[in-house]
Amino acid sequence: MKKNMKTTVNMFQNMKAAPTAAKAVSSGFVLVLVFIVLAVCVGGGYFLTAARGASLDRKIGDADRYIADYAAEIQETNGLQAQITGYTRYNEAAEAARTALVAFAQYNSDVYDHILSVKPDRVTFTGLALSGTTLTIECKTSDNLPPADFVQALDQSGYFRSVGYPGFHGTPEEGYVFSVTCVLPEGGAAE
Repeated sequence: MKKNMKTTVNMFQNMKAAPTAAKAVSSGFVLVLVFIVLAVCVGGGYFLTAARGASLDRKIGDADRYIADYAAEIQETNGLQAQITGYTRYNEAAEAARTALVAFAQYNSDVYDHILSVKPDRVTFTGLALSGTTLTIECKTSDNLPPADFVQALDQSGYFRSVGYPGFHGTPEEGYVFSVTCVLPEGGAAE
C-alpha cells in the first residue's frame, strides 16, 4: 500500500526554459576577436586622422592661395603706385617744359621789333631778360627825358598787359640808366 504521501507539484517548472550547457570558448578565438577589434579601432583612427589631415591640407592650401593672391595684389598695387609716381614726374616735367615753351613763344622777333619801333633814338639797350611772362629791358641814355617817353610809348601801344618803370638814376656827365618791365600777354605776344 501506498502510504499517503504528499507530493508537491511545481506547475511553473514546465514553463522554465531548459538549462543550456555553456560552451567554453577557446583562448585562440578570443585573441583573434581582440585583434580584430583593435585593428578596427586603429584602422578607424587612422582613417579619421587621414580625413582630418586632408581637411587641414585643404585649409592650408586655401590659406596659401589667399596669401599668394594678397601678395600679388600688393605687388600689383606697388607697380601701379610706381606708374603713378612716374606719370606724376612726367607731368611735372611736361608742365615745366610747357611753361618754358610758352615763355619762349611769347618772346619772339615781333616783340623785339615792337620794342625797337617805340624806342627813342637816344636810348640804348644794355640787357634783356625774360622770366616767365615778364620781360625786363635794361637801358642807358644820355639825358633824362627819353626814359619817360619810352615807357609811355610802350604802355600806350597796348602790346603788353602792363608796363612798369621804377625810375632812372645817374648823372648828366655819366648818363642815365633805367629798367622797364613789360608783362607779355598770355598765350603769346599781341599782334
